[in-house]
Amino acid sequence: MSLDSHLPSPENQPQKPQSKLAKLGAAAVLAVAGASSCGNSVTVESRDCGVDESAACPASPPQNPFDIIREETAKLLVSDVGMMIDLGGPQYKDVPVYNPDYQYVMTASNNDIMPGSTNADGSLTGCWLPMDPVTREWYAKFIVDAYGFNITTQGGQHFPDVSPDRWSYPYVETLYHWSVINGDPDGTFKPEKNVQYNEANTEAVKAMNPVPQ
Repeated sequence: MSLDSHLPSPENQPQKPQSKLAKLGAAAVLAVAGASSCGNSVTVESRDCGVDESAACPASPPQNPFDIIREETAKLLVSDVGMMIDLGGPQYKDVPVYNPDYQYVMTASNNDIMPGSTNADGSLTGCWLPMDPVTREWYAKFIVDAYGFNITTQGGQHFPDVSPDRWSYPYVETLYHWSVINGDPDGTFKPEKNVQYNEANTEAVKAMNPVPQ
């Protein structure tokens, strides 16, 4: 029996990821030039866009200086993928227009990469939680969505702490297949561990040049 008989047919091979930007139509984005970040937005509630209402949102946990937070993650992914800045969509009470990462937060939110927080019924809370840390499993999802990876669980479960019934399983397995993540030396992934700056940057670079395992 030849070795080729064990290989999946070409049509069953996972497709190389397509940039999220390439999937967006021109009408789906709002150019920065000439756009009013308040006047052209559909707000969650009536408010003055220049006022920081973050007190109405949950407080973020104490920060570890080595962990990357949500607004920094948005900037990293939007910049690396090269997305056109999109200031439309709902505004957030805890991301005022004078936040230096406002444009990246809005772009990541409007492209369904990093949406705002929701209530139990799925409705928006009006908060985005920019200072919250990002866990490994959530970062895996953000990368898959931002870089346009096609989901693949080829080869089955690779980490004992990310089982097939876990919500993040398809995202983690997809990035493992493309050599974007490798897990810890002990063979685990630790999905609820916060992502650190060096991890986030390394994985973003690998996602730009994925290599199948």
